[in-house]
Amino acid sequence: MNWIGFEETFQAIQKIKSLNQIFVVDACESGTANDYVSAIYDSKASVFAKKSGVHMLLATTRGAVAKEDEKLGQGVFTKAILDALSQKKTDENNNSFISVKELSSSLKKSAEQRKKQYPVIRNVGRDVELERVD
Repeated sequence: MNWIGFEETFQAIQKIKSLNQIFVVDACESGTANDYVSAIYDSKASVFAKKSGVHMLLATTRGAVAKEDEKLGQGVFTKAILDALSQKKTDENNNSFISVKELSSSLKKSAEQRKKQYPVIRNVGRDVELERVD
């Protein structure tokens, strides 16, 4: 089995020329990625990020296990994302789109209710529309 480290991954991602970046990691210890991103997006990059959008949705805190549910057929965090994207109530401002910040808000509320797994959610800069809801 080959492992790809967070540091290596985020160094490669820095080379992508995109104004909006969304990182979704549903893996054990995914909160560790927050440390790498914080180091990579230093003060110069944070100015850039405010003109663009850098968003991290990480399944769990550093050192924690990302839970999987065989009944769901996927990780608990992935299921929470899919559920939130399919619910009109996630569109908090009622503009017919679910944005990454609205998704983040829903994931935080969902985690508080479940109390099984604590995701790391970080949003810097502009919001990004993800899903149209009618």
